[in-house]
Amino acid sequence: MRAGRIAAGVALALTGHVLAAVVPLFFMGNATGGGEGLWLVIGAVLQVLLFLAAVAGGTVLHGRPESRELGLGLLVGWGSGIPVVVVLGIMALMFGLSAMGG
Repeated sequence: MRAGRIAAGVALALTGHVLAAVVPLFFMGNATGGGEGLWLVIGAVLQVLLFLAAVAGGTVLHGRPESRELGLGLLVGWGSGIPVVVVLGIMALMFGLSAMGG
């Protein structure tokens, strides 16, 4: 197995996690007029869509001998990125509570 291909899959999955979490949080922080909830929903939908893409792509790629490592990296990266999303969610909750004065 080539560790570089596994690392590439992990990096791709983690990048998807972070982008799907950080971009909606950024727009949520800049939202005016009560649009914060919409950005949370958009972030959750992005996470689900990227999860489905990573699982489908990882499964298909893992089944092909020439790209088995990349598929494994996608699957491992998505699983290891879940704690990243939890930490970002906790930070967003703390930021939201402090912004509301709570």
